[in-house]
Amino acid sequence: QLGVQSITLPGSGHTSFFFHQRLAATAGKQGIVIFQSSGTGGLAALALRFAPFGTFTSVPTILGP
Repeated sequence: QLGVQSITLPGSGHTSFFFHQRLAATAGKQGIVIFQSSGTGGLAALALRFAPFGTFTSVPTILGP
């Protein structure tokens, strides 16, 4: 585990960020990110992976327990 961080959003809120800017320990690393919601409304996420060549792809998500 490289780090834990809380992000507070209002209902129907959204945010976007680069992981290495929010969690410096993730710079240059590969792995799995786990998002958890403490609310009852659920959580939706979209992850994109960018290559130095300007190409990008979406990252598949899985539904956890």
